[in-house]
Amino acid sequence: MTHPLAIARRQYEAETLPRKSYTPSPQQLAVHQSQAKVRAIRWGRGSGKTWLCAGEVLGQCGLLNIRGIEPILDAEILMGVPAFKPQGQRLWRAFEQLIPPGRAKFNQMSSTITTPDGAAIEILSAERAEGWRGAHADLYVLDECALYPSWIFTEVVLPATSTVGRLGKIMLPSTPRGMNWYYNLIKKMERGEIRNAQAFFGTSLESPWVDGAE
Repeated sequence: MTHPLAIARRQYEAETLPRKSYTPSPQQLAVHQSQAKVRAIRWGRGSGKTWLCAGEVLGQCGLLNIRGIEPILDAEILMGVPAFKPQGQRLWRAFEQLIPPGRAKFNQMSSTITTPDGAAIEILSAERAEGWRGAHADLYVLDECALYPSWIFTEVVLPATSTVGRLGKIMLPSTPRGMNWYYNLIKKMERGEIRNAQAFFGTSLESPWVDGAE
């Protein structure tokens, strides 16, 4: 069991980090404002996917004011990452820098963030996706999902989105990884074979954070 002083120290470190703000780019805002149940974001490296994910999650919890997101103050959010190192750590750091001091509790041992209003954000590794079964979240964010086996989406996440009383939205951001299940899913979206779904595309050169001259 983690010593209470260690937990208190980690909470203090999270609240005293240099703060950052999140102002969505037009590309990011289009994703936030989409009302589609399933959103696939196939963007290149350096295009702002990490901040997009963090902004969507915090907007859903009411911790950030994002135009187009209707907050659910007691939201349940599941964030999947290919592995906690480095993807989960990168997202955790973004949350620490974006959440206003005193607005949430960080528990690094369980990889959860909770708010006084009852919202809970859980970061889980796809390496242990069998443990996701039984989760019923308002929002599922599967970061770099093209690295996952397809059954995580088709057998675990998608069926859970029909839970009564939960928003059940899915966000699928990823760097392109060839012609795999994620590529095929987006093709189905483009052909209209998946209801209430929208795909977004972008390259690194289109990103405001990448120098096209490099």
